[in-house]
Amino acid sequence: IVEKAKDGWSWLEELARRWPKAVTDFYPHNMLSHSRQSPYLTRLSTAVEELKVDPRTQESKFRYETKGGALEGRYMHLQLTPAQWLELEKSDIPVERHVHLENDAWLRSCLGYPDDAVAAEYHLKTHWKILLVGARGAGMFNHSDSLQTSSWHLTVSGRKW
Repeated sequence: IVEKAKDGWSWLEELARRWPKAVTDFYPHNMLSHSRQSPYLTRLSTAVEELKVDPRTQESKFRYETKGGALEGRYMHLQLTPAQWLELEKSDIPVERHVHLENDAWLRSCLGYPDDAVAAEYHLKTHWKILLVGARGAGMFNHSDSLQTSSWHLTVSGRKW
């Protein structure tokens, strides 16, 4: 749980400064519709700036396929490597893991967590730890993924339906 999330975008801007080469899956068209809208691969800093745009009053720097610039409900997800996760936990951006989400012991014994390349590959290919962040109105249609993993979500503000 990222505790500073309720205080605005500054915590996410800080992550973009820390990880300038990080690439996100950016969804400028939301995913509330079943008609597939593919994500754009973009740097974290670009996605953060795009999430901050108020589509009612600001122009987007992102080139959208639709007219009118930024849309309501934009969101991005950033897959975290073991190194990024550990850095996040040690940072001044307070995060908290519930005891049921502690999995370092088996990751260490099976995959060489956190330093082995196998651990990083496992995290990325299974989407083991993902940071999902969206603007007002972000959402996705109800679905199941083919990754054979589970997801835990936190709604900082608004409602989850």
